[in-house]
Amino acid sequence: MRITLVQSRVGHNPSYIHEPLNLGYLAAYLIQNGFEDIDIHIAAFESDAEIVLCASSCDIVGFTATSPMVKHAKELARQIKQTNPEAVIIFGGAHPTVLPDNTLKDSNIDIVVRGEGEKTVLEVVQAIKNKGSLRKIEGISYKNDKKEIIHNPDRELIRNIDSIPFPARDLINQERFLQIGYDKYGDRGAWVFSSRGCPYRCSYCASWRTWTRRWRARSPQNIIDEIKELVYDFNVDRINFADDTFTISRKRVEEFCQLLQ
Repeated sequence: MRITLVQSRVGHNPSYIHEPLNLGYLAAYLIQNGFEDIDIHIAAFESDAEIVLCASSCDIVGFTATSPMVKHAKELARQIKQTNPEAVIIFGGAHPTVLPDNTLKDSNIDIVVRGEGEKTVLEVVQAIKNKGSLRKIEGISYKNDKKEIIHNPDRELIRNIDSIPFPARDLINQERFLQIGYDKYGDRGAWVFSSRGCPYRCSYCASWRTWTRRWRARSPQNIIDEIKELVYDFNVDRINFADDTFTISRKRVEEFCQLLQ
């Protein structure tokens, strides 16, 4: 079972881009559960031809897509289906989560993963490997044999996010991102998610649609362990937090700061 995960472009190569931690988390979770033949491709660094060539020998191709990325993701899906019609194309991320029907109208897209992806993607991969049914997999929308769009029930969010392995930064090729940051800012900065979600519902933000306004935090020690890994393995000297809301819990922030001393 060969899997490739892809982050498409926004239409140009930005001067600064940070690592797709969502794909890193998915890859790490799949590896933890026995699926080790995984690649991650990032279109900001790779040509369409390179990505399509790799996907031509894959069983599953998964895309993460925000709204600005979805046009390019669909174009890549079209090219991949032309060269590898048997590949199962999965879309996830903010845009497909909010607009699954619109996403699945594209004939080249087979499955949409809505919301949090780790457990859902694992069950989809297991079903495809075993030629099983998608009917009972929570958190997906898909097309049946009659090309009708089916929406399965939502999946419950993972309660203990400390249980999720750290992102597979070797597959992301972390060094590329560190070098971009160094060239621009003069230091080696990496991004970390210390929590998921936000209890608020700002009009300009889609977080509540993805995480259902439920805030879940990693423990301070778990965050410190990832930071240590970044320092020791990648010589990182700046940490950026990618959370929607880092400071929801003052107690957690204080405990985290005490552990940093």
